[in-house]
Amino acid sequence: MTLNLGWAPFRPKLPVLILSFCLLTQLASAQWTSVSGTGIYYNGGKVGIGTANPFTALHVSGTGNIQTTIEATDDGYAQLVLQGLGKAWIWGKRPSYEGDGLRLYYWNGTQYLGPYMTVSTSGALSINTTDPKGYQLAVNGSAICTKMVVKTQANWPDYVFKNGYQLPSLDSVAEYIQKHQHLSELPSADSVASNGLDLGNNQATLLKKIEELTLYAIGQQKQINEQRAVIEKQQAQIGSLQATNARLDELEVQLNKLKAALAK
Repeated sequence: MTLNLGWAPFRPKLPVLILSFCLLTQLASAQWTSVSGTGIYYNGGKVGIGTANPFTALHVSGTGNIQTTIEATDDGYAQLVLQGLGKAWIWGKRPSYEGDGLRLYYWNGTQYLGPYMTVSTSGALSINTTDPKGYQLAVNGSAICTKMVVKTQANWPDYVFKNGYQLPSLDSVAEYIQKHQHLSELPSADSVASNGLDLGNNQATLLKKIEELTLYAIGQQKQINEQRAVIEKQQAQIGSLQATNARLDELEVQLNKLKAALAK
């Protein structure tokens, strides 16, 4: 199978083929062979570069900063292909006319799928899309994580609890909702559908609304406490008046008895 993502496969010239054939013939005829002066070894079906005891099919060893290079000498594609049973993952550098970025494709034996991942030269990472739309991370699909921290430069809304903050009246809040069908300072459903959601700014605005709701609740509780005190005072006054009325009723009964006795 020839893996091709829009570019022609490498076709070596005849002298290179002859040399490669001779080398492979030599390697195949020996259990352990070294190519003199190159540091390349063949041992038990494995190739070692810089080591006579390769651990894997291709083992590169050395000291210091070890690098393995796959180079396209023209403005083409440089790729790493991981293949098995006719299927493969292809991780390759794009040519300059495609932005010089990295892309990950999958060959399912019939067709190329992807790119599943793209890294631009500015470090932007795109998953299931090639357009990060100006962001450093773009995911076309769902995502899950165990923790996410968003650092925002917005003014965190603890100022709501400071003296002098003008808390909107509930009447004005009700009027805004009636007119716009959403809370002020929060995006509408149409805006989110068109532009997405700024998590940091949205969380700050939601916190502001929660803090305002807390102030409304505190204010309402204060009114409830004041009304309760008034009611308790009125109930005490009513109780006193009822006791006075009962005493007057008792005096009236006694007076009526006295009047009846005097009339005899």
